[in-house]
Amino acid sequence: MKRKENIVQGLNIGRFTSSASQDVTVFMLGVRINSPLRPDAYVPVMRAYQKMVKYLEQHPETGFLGQELWVKRTILAVQYWESPEALQDFASLTEAPHVQAWRNFTQKANHHVGLWHETYQVSAPARESVYLNMPNFGLGKALGVEPIGKETSTAKRRMSRWNNS
Repeated sequence: MKRKENIVQGLNIGRFTSSASQDVTVFMLGVRINSPLRPDAYVPVMRAYQKMVKYLEQHPETGFLGQELWVKRTILAVQYWESPEALQDFASLTEAPHVQAWRNFTQKANHHVGLWHETYQVSAPARESVYLNMPNFGLGKALGVEPIGKETSTAKRRMSRWNNS
């Protein structure tokens, strides 16, 4: 039986893996709404974040590769960057929206909204991914995907393929 490796309704049908051999910086950013009845505390944070992402999407030279976003009481964004330096450069770029948003938040900081982030530098040999009948997602959306073949048929093979480059 021949496996389908095409796109149907935005889905990559079959098994795929992320395709780039580059290192990637994973930035996890979260907002926790501690007081749901205080939209005056969390709506400005959400608007500032939307403004930052719009800026990043319009400025690919920042090194921002993409993100996935989950919204519940705790909002989680998983972002992909070319390097930690690119992320740090954006965070301190005065003409970008982050610096002013951070100042505004720290001046108005209170217990109604919590913020956190974690940053990970991940080398190509230290990561692998698999997507089965999925739209482009996560690392695959940020770096691109390729069909899984013999060389990438297992997690072990996907992890070791960049060691041989």
